[in-house]
Amino acid sequence: MDMGHYILDGHKPKRVSLMEWAQWFEDNRGERQVGLARIGMVTVSTVFLGLDHQWGDGPPLLFETMIFNGANDQYQTRASTWDEAEEQHKEAVTLVRATPWYSNAWWFVTDIAKELVDDYRRKMRRREE
Repeated sequence: MDMGHYILDGHKPKRVSLMEWAQWFEDNRGERQVGLARIGMVTVSTVFLGLDHQWGDGPPLLFETMIFNGANDQYQTRASTWDEAEEQHKEAVTLVRATPWYSNAWWFVTDIAKELVDDYRRKMRRREE
């Protein structure tokens, strides 16, 4: 797979060399964010990746939307254009808002419970040593 390197010219992806890509990514950190929404403890993020994540035939997949935390944690979509990425971001925000509050709260409680159990197990192993 050829992971082509892309930068943004306005909102339009443009294929470039590795060195041009690296320099653009260093100089344009703020230009890569398509959307960011925080809904309670859940974050929806859409960014320009700059690398083609298309694993088969089709247009390059250069943008990624992800949901972090909550019932839809690790939800992910990818897009080829800025406009598609904006639409996917809106859809992900709608998904989070449509998820019952208790589903997100349950995820949060179980995540904390896992951390407490792991912490307890570490302490018990130290006692056994």
